[in-house]
Amino acid sequence: TAALLGLIVDSGQLWVGVFAFPRGSVVDWLPPPAITVLWLQFATTFRYSMSWLSRRYAICACFGLIGAPLAFVAGERLGAIEFLSPRVVNFAILGVVWSFATPLLIFISDHWASKDGVAPSYRWL
Repeated sequence: TAALLGLIVDSGQLWVGVFAFPRGSVVDWLPPPAITVLWLQFATTFRYSMSWLSRRYAICACFGLIGAPLAFVAGERLGAIEFLSPRVVNFAILGVVWSFATPLLIFISDHWASKDGVAPSYRWL
């Protein structure tokens, strides 16, 4: 589910010109396979290190709104991604998209955890 969501979200942002991947793409309008793997790795954190976000969808939205642009800036500095102009608008688009994607991923994780009968590992916040 996370891989599919990531593929849709990142492909959409590529298509509208928010960012571009300078290398690694197999198909121009799809993100590189390594980006899909990052989505999968990110999703695995929800049941463990980020279990404190469980059912806290407003915090998840803020986390996505602020954290995603910061993470993508780090990726840009490493040469993995290029933000296209207008940069400020594209950072805002990225933040808004992630403010919806992060709570959605947490919701899916919560749903699957409830089906498995697994409670989050710890809740300290």
